[in-house]
Amino acid sequence: MRKALLSAFAGATVTFGLVGLVGSASADPVTATADLDGDGVADTVTARTVPGDPTRQQITATVNGREYTATGDSDPNGVQPLRVTDVNRDGANEVITTGYLGANTVTMTIWVLHNDSLQAVFGPAGEPFYLYEGGGVSQVNGYSCAEGTIQVTSGDADNPGGQDPTYSGEVIAYTLDGAMLQLAGETVSFEGEPRPTPDPQTCV
Repeated sequence: MRKALLSAFAGATVTFGLVGLVGSASADPVTATADLDGDGVADTVTARTVPGDPTRQQITATVNGREYTATGDSDPNGVQPLRVTDVNRDGANEVITTGYLGANTVTMTIWVLHNDSLQAVFGPAGEPFYLYEGGGVSQVNGYSCAEGTIQVTSGDADNPGGQDPTYSGEVIAYTLDGAMLQLAGETVSFEGEPRPTPDPQTCV
């Protein structure tokens, strides 16, 4: 039976790394540095709550003195720290925002600078794409990166509450082309395995 987790890729660090799971309100606004256009110069990215609507956040990127703005989902508890990645190892960073903090699972959106605008990444069929992390005891969700792909893990516990829980699910690998994710190779299934531990630090 094949293991769910694919080999991790030790990439170069960026100016601002990943932040761990968060469970409370953060400062508003929050700021990170990232090289969004891949020119080797650090850009500034700021996220703040949309006035009058705590479920939305405004993301503003300042690149070479020019501002790019977009709005996305935000947890009502407050804007959370930004994560900066380079999932396809092209030298241009992505920024991940938190849209919802559930009891056990975090829902996130990936943003890229593409076609002269700040855009949310979408899936292979043009659908909105979300990353999930966590899952509690009954599920497992997460992501890692290897060889220029982002690998998304999802699965369910075979015996929730058991002494030695096992999990079954799949790992789907994607490449990032502009603002669109494309499937990369075959989906890797796992069954009756110890809980997978995808490492988001491999995407830094």
